Amino acid sequence: MIGYVHDATTMWRLWDTVEKRMITASNVIFDEGTIVGDVGFEDVLKAVLPEEVYTDEEYEELEEKVPSKSLVEKEAPSDIPSKILDEKVSAERALQEASAAIDSGKESSEAVPETQLRRSNRIQAKTTMVAEEHTGIRTDDLPSTVEILHQSDTGEQESYSEAVSDIRWQEAMRSEYDSLKAHETFYHVTDDDLRPITCKWVFRLKANADGSRRYKARLVARGFEQVHGVDYSETFAPITRLTTFRIYVALALELQATIYHLDVVTAFLNPVIEERTAITIPEGIEWLDPKLADYLTSSLKLRLNKALYGLRQAPHLWYKDIANTLTTLGFTPSVSDSNLYFSKLKRMMVRLYVDDILL
Repeated sequence: MIGYVHDATTMWRLWDTVEKRMITASNVIFDEGTIVGDVGFEDVLKAVLPEEVYTDEEYEELEEKVPSKSLVEKEAPSDIPSKILDEKVSAERALQEASAAIDSGKESSEAVPETQLRRSNRIQAKTTMVAEEHTGIRTDDLPSTVEILHQSDTGEQESYSEAVSDIRWQEAMRSEYDSLKAHETFYHVTDDDLRPITCKWVFRLKANADGSRRYKARLVARGFEQVHGVDYSETFAPITRLTTFRIYVALALELQATIYHLDVVTAFLNPVIEERTAITIPEGIEWLDPKLADYLTSSLKLRLNKALYGLRQAPHLWYKDIANTLTTLGFTPSVSDSNLYFSKLKRMMVRLYVDDILL
């Protein structure tokens, strides 16, 4: 066996020791117990390589027959076809003309500082006729790219200053802030030695099942400002595998079982944070929490009791919290996927995907 065929992965290159030639085959049986006799390496090279291969003695004899370099430069070999020589001469002549044209172009550019652009005389095709012929609509009546982008705009705001003027986003921010207070996510402190992490409002439009849109505002911490070893230590949170989901659905169909989907609201606000972490006062605190605004000073911070979206350790804390809860309820994690839990007593399987749960 010599190797593979370069353009096919299922073809082998073999050497026929009897006929001294190379063959290719796809169905090959390797007999490792038989030792092949002496194989001429030079014969193999001659069959494999595209050029001729000579031994040292053959190369010395060939070198004596080849004329010297000076002779080759003076006289063209007689066995070279005239067509190749003509092409070589034409190529050299074209190269000289191109070089002369470049030199003349440099001189002309130095003489004329500005060059007038030539206007194309080509007749432009009218695309309106094509649209009118096939659709009956003229392209002049079609919306422009800017109009299309404007029509497809989701209405999501990029900053607090843009959203605060809309009553719908105000209600979304108030709902988020009330949820944070209900979960006792933070409390205000004035410790000077605690470095706060800045936060921001994130605005998203969610689609309901009936097709309507729901305005959602989220207070998010800027986790990229956290320092490892000071503000957080562990961040790992496993994610379920796609194979597990497929087997889960296939098994439910086989057993004719019902799958229920649960979405945990404000999931990251449930676990207790372990590190001493604080955030800055969010924008809009004046109308969101007037009582807290009365204590507003430059040193005022919000000390976190619970994890907040955006923190680096938030996914890890949420998984740790939900895993402990399921274990307490009698569920056992799978050995193959740590996001799959079983309960023989309840005859139930639970699959986790961050804050989405399948029962």
